[in-house]
Amino acid sequence: MRRVVGGLMCLIATGVLVQCSDSTGTGEPAIALSAASVAVTGFAGGDDPDPLEISISNGGTGTLTGLVAAVAYGAGQPTGWLATSLSGDAAPVVLALTATPGTLAAGQYTATVSVTSDVATNSPQSVDVAFIVADPQSPWARLSARVGGSCGLMTVGAGYCWGANESGQIGDGRTGRKLIPTAVVGGLTFAELAIGNAHSCGRTPAGRAHCWGLNGAGQLGDGSTSNRLTATAVGGNEAFIALAAGDAHSCGLTVGGQAFCWGYNEFGQLGDGSTANRLTPTPVTGTVGFSALAAGSRHTCGLTAGGEAYCWGENEFGALGDSTRGNRAEPTAVRGGLTFQSISAGDGHTCGIATTGETYCWGLNGSGQLGDGTTGNRLTPTLVTGGLTFTVVVTGVGAAHTCGVAASGAPYCWGYNADGQVGDGALGNRLSPTAVAGGLVLGSLAVGGSHSCGVTSAGGVAYCWGANPIGQLGDGTVSRRLTPVRVSDP
Repeated sequence: MRRVVGGLMCLIATGVLVQCSDSTGTGEPAIALSAASVAVTGFAGGDDPDPLEISISNGGTGTLTGLVAAVAYGAGQPTGWLATSLSGDAAPVVLALTATPGTLAAGQYTATVSVTSDVATNSPQSVDVAFIVADPQSPWARLSARVGGSCGLMTVGAGYCWGANESGQIGDGRTGRKLIPTAVVGGLTFAELAIGNAHSCGRTPAGRAHCWGLNGAGQLGDGSTSNRLTATAVGGNEAFIALAAGDAHSCGLTVGGQAFCWGYNEFGQLGDGSTANRLTPTPVTGTVGFSALAAGSRHTCGLTAGGEAYCWGENEFGALGDSTRGNRAEPTAVRGGLTFQSISAGDGHTCGIATTGETYCWGLNGSGQLGDGTTGNRLTPTLVTGGLTFTVVVTGVGAAHTCGVAASGAPYCWGYNADGQVGDGALGNRLSPTAVAGGLVLGSLAVGGSHSCGVTSAGGVAYCWGANPIGQLGDGTVSRRLTPVRVSDP
């Protein structure tokens, strides 16, 4: 259900996770709820979101009567913002949940609604409610992009995803694509999101990592290879200050500079000296400490506190920058004597902003993604042409293009452009930085397989452009866009 409130769109997002009870087989009634976890989005100072309805049925036999609903609020949080209403006291009935922003500040609030009945064998049963109150003036902090999808982090720490969802990578408890931002259920607040090809990860403010989606190679890090439709805690006791996600692997960085990786490892992208998959976080080998990490499709890179770059994993096209084409199963120094302030890894290529301000790229260049005006692969860092100074340069999993934010805040992209992911209003590859149309001033960028996204530096407004057959642009359509289009509000 959606309705426009003060020019903003409110969405009630329901996550149907499990049937809360099964038939007891004892000939007695049992409470069954249609959802175990739901999320409601409203805007600070806006009208109340539409009521959310939960179905209550009899999961056993006989007659289920005497139904009562009660609310318990999260510890230390404001109370009174959630009202409940039952359409009757005997199943089947509808439980209506009405959240009221009132004077609540932007943030994420939680409550548990318990449904009881004296005649039910499994009383009480409950549904967890997350109320995400967004700042209408600056809703988005930054976006992430992948092949066929995107995720966004709200300024209040709530995670949203959209686009492809065949493996549960959106995290709403279901599968099936979503054309507009859909809440990651579970009531978690994130400081960062990192998304791979078909999995997603988030880091809480306390440093705990949670992942969801495809898990065939252990990329969720929970010790299994089972897909997860909701955020699931990564194994181990590590607290991370940064996350990175590749095609089918994930990595985390601790405050002490130790890198851990997990998941798919055929090319050595986990950096533990082997090519064996790992189902839980495994330390990257060596004595090098890192201050930043970046994960490409099948390789990983890190920066030391002094700006030295190291890469490991697949190196067929020179993405590791060590002047060879041999895969590396442990960190290997990037050649050229440069130091970097940031680094980003894509699908067979890598880019970084040097501490001197110039941008360099290396690796695969068949579509011009290195931005040096050619289509020749480079085994060591090569200067991006055009003379621009960038504050942000990013590429991504599955991406054969690169984007950057110039010092003025203007976005530029280059490389593969069959679907308009360069954003200049036309098709055709670009071999050097090309201005994105529309005059946007961006503070951050994200690059997916065939699309790009950014968030304005003022106002926190999200835009995407490029391919859109699965809804990865988040504008409610599946239409390709050759120039930036605004992402729908949740």
